[in-house]
Amino acid sequence: MLCAGHWEGGKDTCMGDSGGPLICDGVLQGTTSWGGNPCAWPRRPSMFTELKLYKKWIEVTMGGNPCCPCTFLSKLTSTTLPSALSPFSGL
Repeated sequence: MLCAGHWEGGKDTCMGDSGGPLICDGVLQGTTSWGGNPCAWPRRPSMFTELKLYKKWIEVTMGGNPCCPCTFLSKLTSTTLPSALSPFSGL
């Protein structure tokens, strides 16, 4: 687990955000686990699952292909990220 948030409050995760990404400098670092109630209070950061601890399992489970084609709605086309933009670059 790791904690993150704005020390002064006002910006944070809230109810319904579980599983959402924690991205730092363009790199996926964690997924939302839980936060304070009420949300976004000063000096009360949210808790995230630290993904680098699960990197190997995710890569094995994804079959070594962290980015696969996805189709979003009927108006968009399939998209693939180049390997240089792996969500785990920097971990």
